[in-house]
Amino acid sequence: MDAPAFPFSRELTMYLDDFTTRMRRGQVTESKNIAIETVNLMRHVISISRWDNVEQLTMLIKAVGRKLIKALPRELLIVNVLCRLLRIVAEESESVEFVEDSWSARRTRESASPRGAETPAMGVGTGAPGALMRTLTEQV
Repeated sequence: MDAPAFPFSRELTMYLDDFTTRMRRGQVTESKNIAIETVNLMRHVISISRWDNVEQLTMLIKAVGRKLIKALPRELLIVNVLCRLLRIVAEESESVEFVEDSWSARRTRESASPRGAETPAMGVGTGAPGALMRTLTEQV
């Protein structure tokens, strides 16, 4: 069973076609340059496409990858770049979920605490109002 096709915009299709044409004509030959071109293509694809969550972004990357692999089956470097990109997206998603879970747990503790909220961005706990300013000036 195939994954559902991701709808490509006209602009995205033009970029993909241009990339595959340049690769087929041999205008990009060295492995380093192929990797750089692939990363630049994917960066542009991700920036011009609409996606609302990690699943949609992953579907987009996989759909573009399938199209590139179909057009350029001998370029294994492209597959490696796409796999690495998918892994980076997964790692970032996991770290964001971890931070969101930590913040929601912290908010739950803070709402139960009578002393008030901490200042997590500064790493300074609760205390007198002047304590934050003293801590900041001591660091400078």
